[in-house]
Amino acid sequence: MADRILKITGAQGAAIGVLDQEKLVYRAGSGILASQVGTALRPEATLSASTLLHNTILRCPDARTDFRVNPRLQSDWGSAR
Repeated sequence: MADRILKITGAQGAAIGVLDQEKLVYRAGSGILASQVGTALRPEATLSASTLLHNTILRCPDARTDFRVNPRLQSDWGSAR
Protein backbone atom coordinates (compact mmCIF):
# COMPACT_ATOMS: atom_id res chain seq x y z
CA MET A 1 0.00 0.00 0.00
CA ALA A 2 2.83 2.43 0.81
CA ASP A 3 4.30 1.85 -2.67
CA ARG A 4 0.92 2.60 -4.26
CA ILE A 5 0.64 5.81 -2.25
CA LEU A 6 3.99 6.94 -3.69
CA LYS A 7 2.89 6.20 -7.24
CA ILE A 8 -0.47 7.92 -6.83
CA THR A 9 0.83 11.05 -5.09
CA GLY A 10 4.30 11.42 -6.55
CA ALA A 11 5.62 11.84 -3.00
CA GLN A 12 9.18 10.99 -1.97
CA GLY A 13 7.98 8.89 0.94
CA ALA A 14 4.92 7.33 2.49
CA ALA A 15 4.44 5.64 5.85
CA ILE A 16 1.59 3.70 7.37
CA GLY A 17 1.38 3.63 11.14
CA VAL A 18 -0.91 2.01 13.66
CA LEU A 19 -1.50 2.83 17.30
CA ASP A 20 -0.05 0.14 19.53
CA GLN A 21 -0.04 0.66 23.30
CA GLU A 22 -0.24 4.44 22.96
CA LYS A 23 2.64 4.59 20.47
CA LEU A 24 2.43 5.13 16.75
CA VAL A 25 4.29 2.22 15.17
CA TYR A 26 5.16 2.46 11.49
CA ARG A 27 4.22 -0.89 9.95
CA ALA A 28 4.94 -0.04 6.32
CA GLY A 29 7.00 2.54 4.53
CA SER A 30 8.20 3.35 1.06
CA GLY A 31 10.69 5.76 -0.48
CA ILE A 32 12.54 7.93 2.01
CA LEU A 33 10.33 6.58 4.82
CA ALA A 34 11.10 2.89 4.21
CA SER A 35 13.73 2.89 6.96
CA GLN A 36 11.13 3.98 9.52
CA VAL A 37 9.30 0.63 9.52
CA GLY A 38 9.25 -0.63 13.11
CA THR A 39 9.85 2.81 14.61
CA ALA A 40 7.55 3.60 17.56
CA LEU A 41 6.87 7.21 18.54
CA ARG A 42 4.45 9.18 20.69
CA PRO A 43 1.60 10.13 18.31
CA GLU A 44 1.73 13.78 19.30
CA ALA A 45 5.38 13.89 18.19
CA THR A 46 4.54 12.86 14.63
CA LEU A 47 3.21 14.40 11.48
CA SER A 48 0.61 11.64 11.55
CA ALA A 49 -0.98 12.97 14.74
CA SER A 50 -3.39 15.19 12.82
CA THR A 51 -4.69 12.16 10.94
CA LEU A 52 -5.16 10.19 14.15
CA LEU A 53 -6.70 13.03 16.14
CA HIS A 54 -9.02 14.37 13.45
CA ASN A 55 -9.81 11.19 11.48
CA THR A 56 -8.76 12.72 8.19
CA ILE A 57 -6.28 12.11 5.39
CA LEU A 58 -3.10 14.11 5.79
CA ARG A 59 -1.09 15.73 3.02
CA CYS A 60 2.31 17.32 3.42
CA PRO A 61 3.43 19.11 0.25
CA ASP A 62 6.96 19.81 1.52
CA ALA A 63 8.40 18.17 4.65
CA ARG A 64 11.26 20.70 4.63
CA THR A 65 8.90 23.57 5.41
CA ASP A 66 6.07 21.85 7.30
CA PHE A 67 6.12 22.84 10.99
CA ARG A 68 4.59 19.46 11.91
CA VAL A 69 7.73 17.57 10.83
CA ASN A 70 10.42 16.94 13.43
CA PRO A 71 13.64 18.58 12.09
CA ARG A 72 15.76 15.67 13.39
CA LEU A 73 13.69 13.21 11.39
CA GLN A 74 14.00 15.37 8.30
CA SER A 75 17.77 14.95 8.51
CA ASP A 76 17.46 11.21 9.19
CA TRP A 77 15.23 10.77 6.15
CA GLY A 78 17.35 12.96 3.92
CA SER A 79 14.44 15.28 3.16
CA ALA A 80 16.21 18.33 4.56
CA ARG A 81 18.45 18.65 1.50
